[in-house]
Amino acid sequence: MKVLRKLDEIEQVSDPVITIGTFDGIHLGHQQLIKHLQEKKRRYRGHSYVITFEPHPQLILQSKISPIQILSTLDEKIGYISEFNIDYLLVLEFTPELSRLTGEQFIEDVLIKRIGMVDVVIGYDHAFGYKRSGNIDTLRRFGKSHNFNVNVVEPFLLQNTVIKSTVIRDAIKSGSIENANKYLGKSYQLSGTVVKGRGRGRELSFPTANLELNNPNKLVPGNGIYAAQIDIDGKIYDSAVSIGIRLTFDETDRTIEAYIFDFSENIYGKEITINFIKKLRDEKKFSTIDALISQMHNDIEFAKKVLNEY
Repeated sequence: MKVLRKLDEIEQVSDPVITIGTFDGIHLGHQQLIKHLQEKKRRYRGHSYVITFEPHPQLILQSKISPIQILSTLDEKIGYISEFNIDYLLVLEFTPELSRLTGEQFIEDVLIKRIGMVDVVIGYDHAFGYKRSGNIDTLRRFGKSHNFNVNVVEPFLLQNTVIKSTVIRDAIKSGSIENANKYLGKSYQLSGTVVKGRGRGRELSFPTANLELNNPNKLVPGNGIYAAQIDIDGKIYDSAVSIGIRLTFDETDRTIEAYIFDFSENIYGKEITINFIKKLRDEKKFSTIDALISQMHNDIEFAKKVLNEY
């Protein structure tokens, strides 16, 4: 897959088929869309284009008071999409200037003149361009006059739930990681750098790796204890991860801490990825340190059981 980051980098190829969207999380609905795109590519014996935006458009358009929290960073998105044997991923920088392009202008200037698409695959509810002025009807109108086909992919349902990024965000915020993972078709993950914390875990004989996120806009699961798998230099380790404010110690800073089983290496400064598997319990304040330590032992045993069965 070739990643393009500017309109000037677009290559003229035979029979390009495209899909367009934010693709936050690359969940099962997105995957269905991309699979339809690949079917069209095979039919035309052409080339496939996925068009997306960075940063997430709502980070530019939304109020700064309550910005959207994203499900996937650009690097994660590129990694996920590359698994589908796509020819080209066009990542357009979403700027205030781009946001002012109408749907018609985007279709004509980018999709027709620059790419020359013969077919477009689009989600049932997708809209684009200034004030969401571009939609399925707009594409169909242009398709008639510029000789390209429009294919609408219906919603993807799992257990009677329409799979959408908003549904997955709600699941992650509430700690329903297992449902979120089902909807994503993979484990939800956080990546970042291991930094020094306050040493609480080491004081309790449970040294932890404190994670500083690579992207501060990435959605962090709800506070609690999780069974997780951690990728360190390509090797996977089982762990129990705590997200919260250390209620027992009356602290206020939210932290992400991983106790990695059977691990004693110094990884300060290393980049790691946490793959969340299951929430074990909510964050809780304990009356004594001994009570906290006892619960931590229980959490670790529970996490090991979950991960052994995973």
